[in-house]
Amino acid sequence: MISHELYSVEANSRASASLADQIARFLADGGRIEEAPPLEPKPRPARREVEPAPHASKLTTTTPKPVKENPDTLAARQRARRAELEPKVRELAKTTNARQIAIRLGIGMTILRTIGREHDIIFIPARSSALVAAELASAERLNDSDA
Repeated sequence: MISHELYSVEANSRASASLADQIARFLADGGRIEEAPPLEPKPRPARREVEPAPHASKLTTTTPKPVKENPDTLAARQRARRAELEPKVRELAKTTNARQIAIRLGIGMTILRTIGREHDIIFIPARSSALVAAELASAERLNDSDA
């Protein structure tokens, strides 16, 4: 570490000696060195803060806030709706898988599973497209052999 410092000191001393020599020649030729007044930084301009736009949730609205429903009443309505759908689900479960039932009735899979759990309904498993293709191929072979 000391060797690095000595090297930089030597390099700077050479540059410093050269600069001192140039100043001496300048003054010998009649040049004058004038000192400039110290710089005074300008004060920063006053901040003009723009009022932020109000957040959407803080805007005043003329519509009244919805009244929260009693959780017991909500649960009772949901149970009644599931009980209303149960006969349709039970009938469709005989021939259709759960995904197709949900699409046909326009309900979610969670509601459909809940109906199945509450009313002991077992859904037939969905068949894969490979299985369906294999069944179609075997049906075609059977039809060809009959003809």
